[in-house]
Amino acid sequence: MALFCAGCMDAFHVLAADRLLHSVADSVNLIPFTWALCRSFNAVIMLGGVLIVCSRSKKGRGTPVSFVGLACVVLGGTAFAIIHYCATRNSLPTTMFPGSLVTRPYDVAPLVLFLVAGVVVYPRLYRRSPSFFTHALCLSAIPDVATQLHMAFGSSSLFDNGFNVAHFLKIVAYVVPLFGLCIDYFVTHRNADSSRARMRAVISTAADGIITIDQKGTIESFNAAATQMFGYSEREAIGMNIKSMMPSPHREHHDEYIESFLHTGTSRIIGRVRETEGLRRDGALFPIDLNVSVVESRRRRSFTGLVRDVSRRKESENELSKLSAAVEQNPSIVVITDVHGTIEYVNSSFVAVTGYTKEEALGRNPRILKSSQTSEGIYRSLWETISKGEVWRGEFLNRKKNGELYWESGSISPVRNAKGQVTHYLAVKQDITQRKKADQQLREQNISLANKNRELDEFTYVASHDLQEPLRKLVSFSTLLKTDIGGDLPEKAATDIKFITDSAKRMEALVQDLLQLSRSGRSDMKRESIPLNECADHALESLSTAIEEAEAVIERDDLPDVVADRTLMTQLFQNLIGNALKYRSPDRTPVIRITVESSETGWLFGVRDNGIGMESQYVEQIFAPFKRLHGRGEYKGTGIGLAICRKVVDRHGGRIWAESVFGEGSHFKFTLNRGKEKLQWTNELVAEPLSC
Repeated sequence: MALFCAGCMDAFHVLAADRLLHSVADSVNLIPFTWALCRSFNAVIMLGGVLIVCSRSKKGRGTPVSFVGLACVVLGGTAFAIIHYCATRNSLPTTMFPGSLVTRPYDVAPLVLFLVAGVVVYPRLYRRSPSFFTHALCLSAIPDVATQLHMAFGSSSLFDNGFNVAHFLKIVAYVVPLFGLCIDYFVTHRNADSSRARMRAVISTAADGIITIDQKGTIESFNAAATQMFGYSEREAIGMNIKSMMPSPHREHHDEYIESFLHTGTSRIIGRVRETEGLRRDGALFPIDLNVSVVESRRRRSFTGLVRDVSRRKESENELSKLSAAVEQNPSIVVITDVHGTIEYVNSSFVAVTGYTKEEALGRNPRILKSSQTSEGIYRSLWETISKGEVWRGEFLNRKKNGELYWESGSISPVRNAKGQVTHYLAVKQDITQRKKADQQLREQNISLANKNRELDEFTYVASHDLQEPLRKLVSFSTLLKTDIGGDLPEKAATDIKFITDSAKRMEALVQDLLQLSRSGRSDMKRESIPLNECADHALESLSTAIEEAEAVIERDDLPDVVADRTLMTQLFQNLIGNALKYRSPDRTPVIRITVESSETGWLFGVRDNGIGMESQYVEQIFAPFKRLHGRGEYKGTGIGLAICRKVVDRHGGRIWAESVFGEGSHFKFTLNRGKEKLQWTNELVAEPLSC
């Protein structure tokens, strides 16, 4: 603007000097005087314009075009009025003094002004806004000063050399900033094109949706990310109203928000990030973060919305919320510490069990729970394990805030970041105090029960042993009584004596079986690797007479070696095979097969027969001592054999059961661990009643 007004002043001066403007004064006074006025006006306008620019804030808005236009008109009119005034004056002051040191005194003032501009004001503008134009403006002070030097000290008449050189330098002073201004324009235009291209590239590749609308809500730009979010192509979206992508109730209030901002300049939604929802083309809603800003240019306002799809973030937040709730509400104690053992998190169960509040625990070390009754070796093992990045499991006897001791069992594991570095430790523990008490009570009860069983077994053994002698005497004296009386014994008395003798013999057999049952639970077991084929051979040899009498067919699988007691295994096979012989069917030849199968945990053995079988409801009862399914007149025995089998299998850590079909036969099965594997042996009596 300053350059334009200064140029106007010079233009009017040239018109007056060339008599293109009506003038009264002659050229000798008019031209030098108007020259001095023009140069002074030029310097003042330039200084004023630059000072105004320098005084404005860098962040301030640009000068309005209306102000610039009005200033040009006013200053241009002022320039014309000054020249016109000079041209219409009859007498003008003398401006040239040939022979003096200062030939044109009126040109000293613009000389000083241009010196101030070139040395002080223009450099200040350059430092504030470095550019080709401001640099050229600083350089233009050189021809301006040189011009005034030629005029003030060199020109003493019209159109002499000083006068001509000064006019040439004046043109140079205009051309230099003009070139700088042109260069700035082209550079700025090129940078603007480059910036627009970069901006288009940024907008098109941005991960967030960028949408621009006008004051009516019509979409003016729509980038690729917005297309992916909302489902509309750029061509479809441009020209649509943004309300089409907004769900209720935001859609109904959108115009109200815009109108309120346009009239008041304030808004609840512009200039801040808020969570809301977007409406896809298919009608689906999705959560978004929306940030709306105002863009003002050429007296119009538009609005740019930055849209971010936060569906995944919301899902992550929901998952994190669920996990947090699960940890917080977990009945187990959860503690998280840093790598130095400083507590950073405890859940509600920790508070409930230990009595420490979260505020009291955070920032402290778990050693606040130490009771001095857990060995230091356990703590050393713990730190050695977790320091190697491994999981430690164990138990502590800790102390609550109120001093009460409690047991806890748990695991402590390292927590790693994405790089695999250990950043925290996670402890998950359970209060096992009640379990410990229950275990202690159970151990005490087991010891008490074992002692009682041992006493009962000893009593059974002693009682059974002592009962044999009276029974033998009862049989013997009954026989002697019958002999002493001889043939004179009445038939009823003979029957009574026979009943007494049979009962005594049956009682003696029962005592023998009771002793055998007691012995099977009392005897020490000789644990060794044995071939079961030999045990089966010994059992069959002991039963050879019964097998021949029953004409039974014996079949057998090849039996493996196991770690067991040889005598008890022989007794087991003998009882099971003897049981199969006893309960054979009278209608068919007895077929007895010794079976074996391999299982994941060990061996499954069995003795299968085709005898009379039994009803399914009796398959568990038959292993109880003295339990019989048939009368003594049908099958002999005391009902001890299968009870002995169960005791033998129990002592070997196995299980025995029966599978039977009435009228078709039975299959007695039992399990044993594989050969040479470590067994859980016990010489204690089983807590089982010895009477039916």
